[in-house]
Amino acid sequence: MESGAAEEVHLEEKARGRTRDPEQIITQCKTKLLYRRYTEGRFDETDIVHLLGLVSLYDHTPPSEVRKAFRQLRADANALSEDGFLKFLDAVEARFSVYLNRQDA
Repeated sequence: MESGAAEEVHLEEKARGRTRDPEQIITQCKTKLLYRRYTEGRFDETDIVHLLGLVSLYDHTPPSEVRKAFRQLRADANALSEDGFLKFLDAVEARFSVYLNRQDA
């Protein structure tokens, strides 16, 4: 294989790795502590750190990025018609609305 062709294949693999897989993302989110506590009826024992864990972000992440990640998660659930997970996201949005709707500094 020529050097140019090898680079092209590598670039195609890299691009493919960035494609979102909603099913995998939702499956992974269902293993997170926030979702588990929700399903166990212990949702009142959750905090911001659990929300950030759900969307795989940090506490210093700008609010606009947290909202974007949350919207993308909702879009993934909608794409899969995951009604139970969408109800969970509604509960998360209601519980953490102040945090999710704060302004960027």
